[in-house]
Amino acid sequence: MKTVQYELRSQQGFFVDVPADYAEKAESLVDLVLQNPMLLLTDTESAVTEHPYLGNPGILAKVASLATAEQGTMLSLILQDEVYLKVCIYGIQEMEASDLIELERMLRS
Repeated sequence: MKTVQYELRSQQGFFVDVPADYAEKAESLVDLVLQNPMLLLTDTESAVTEHPYLGNPGILAKVASLATAEQGTMLSLILQDEVYLKVCIYGIQEMEASDLIELERMLRS
């Protein structure tokens, strides 16, 4: 799995390796919430269609918190990191589940 480094917004200079496949998705979601916080709360169905990981209650809860947090505060920065990292963790779990399904299929053959 290819990784990229993510610098925490709440702690400059602290980097975390995240899966490259989900880094862009995570960044896109955080940017969307920051640019139009009420969109996700008023049009949840479209948002979940565009960002299926919003079906995860933990991610959705953090997105809702971020959408209502005052931008530029430490709380907002922490929530941005949490949303970003939760999307990446979701991606890792999805990849692992996919790998396990493939392994099971191979073992049955």
